[in-house]
Amino acid sequence: MSVKGDKWRGGWNREYESNFDKIFRKEKMSTTPEQYLEMWLSEQIPTSEWMRLLEWRPDIKEVYEKHLEEKKK
Repeated sequence: MSVKGDKWRGGWNREYESNFDKIFRKEKMSTTPEQYLEMWLSEQIPTSEWMRLLEWRPDIKEVYEKHLEEKKK
């Protein structure tokens, strides 16, 4: 009796590889400092979490400080 999944249905291709990477290789999906800043400005990140991010990632803090400087001008 045949059941779903008992037969080879094809091979590995670029589309499957891309989907595999998106699902299982999270390091490729890192969020940029600019994206974090946009989320903070649109109030998607709570203040306590934002403070933790500023301490944890110096690159986010640098982008945020640049934003503050431009805002002062």
